[in-house]
Formats: sequence, structure tokens, C-alpha cells
Amino acid sequence: MFHTIICFFLATASVFGPEFIIHAYDSLEERKTMTRVLITGATGFVGSHILEAVSAAPGLEAIAACRRPEKLLPGLAHEVRVGDLRDADYRARLVKNVDVLCHAAAWTSAWGHADLSETHFLDPSLVLLDQAVAEGLKRVVFLSSTSVAAPKHSADPMHSANPDHL
Repeated sequence: MFHTIICFFLATASVFGPEFIIHAYDSLEERKTMTRVLITGATGFVGSHILEAVSAAPGLEAIAACRRPEKLLPGLAHEVRVGDLRDADYRARLVKNVDVLCHAAAWTSAWGHADLSETHFLDPSLVLLDQAVAEGLKRVVFLSSTSVAAPKHSADPMHSANPDHL
């Protein structure tokens, strides 16, 4: 059974804790081996906290996905997959031999870069999620923040009356 959870939050990844990932399986029988958890954006603020929590949790094997491995916190990842999500070959390899995907990678800019946001984040993310489904991952955790919902042509804060508001 494929589960998709969409989480929008502003704080650290410790909001949910590793138990959220462990329960991706329907029974203990399914979980006889280590659960391999891929964390995209593992060098970012949220991704690094997820990496730390997953690395400390028994029964979980952390796989860090990032562009700059030198920025990773040392000793946390069991495996590191280096590349850029805009690279189709990298995306195709990324979800191989993985049980859970925590997609915390993002491309952000202050405002006014909707086209770049699509090519640098939205399009690669949609393809990655499709590949996760095709690979049969047990769970996908998609993380986001308010920076992805900023008004397209304004420095004004987001208001609930704005049509782009979630």
C-alpha cells in the first residue's frame, strides 16, 4: 500500500520524529530488515534535522541525497547520493533500493522567479514522486515551507484572501 503524507510546517523535522517513518509498514512481519530512508535536501535546515533523527533511530538506515556532500553533518548518513535533482539520470537512480522518501530538497528565491521555480524544483519533484511510486516505495513524506507559497510578483506577505493561498 502506498502512503503519501504532505506536511507543511515551519519548525524542525523533529515535529514528527522517526516513529512516523518506522510505521510506514503495515506489520512487523514486513519490517524484518533495516528500513532505507532517502532524505533529499540533506544539507538544508529541515533535511539535516531529518537526517539526524533518522540516523539515530533504530531500524532505519539514512541515505543522504545532496549536491554538496562536504556540507553534510559528519557520520550521520549510511550512504550519500550526490547529484542535482534537475539531472534525469540522477533522479532515476535516486529512489532505487529505498523504502521511504523524505523529500526536503527545495529551490527558493525571494520572489519573481516562477519560471525558475518550476524548472529547478516543481518539475524535478513531480518526476521524482512519479519514480517513487513506480519503484513501489512504502511512504513518501513531502516537506514544504512558506517560501514556496510567496506571492509571485510582490514582496507583500501571503494573505488568506490571495488566490494562491493554500
